[in-house]
Amino acid sequence: MLNSNAPMTRGSRQFEFVRQQMQAAPRCTLAVWHHPLFTSAQNGPNASMRDLYSLLDAGGADVVVNGHDHV
Repeated sequence: MLNSNAPMTRGSRQFEFVRQQMQAAPRCTLAVWHHPLFTSAQNGPNASMRDLYSLLDAGGADVVVNGHDHV
């Protein structure tokens, strides 16, 4: 199991795990984790997720679900 509090920046263990999964991805890709890149809530955006979002976008992910800000 991957640590949800670890950074997901390029080269991190979690980033590399997602990159490998995207290379072998089925036709529909769903990614779910806690901290969002984009949010309008008081906690603001989480810039540490930018690399992961870019990877998922480049890989053609269909859906990304996050839920940190309870608004």
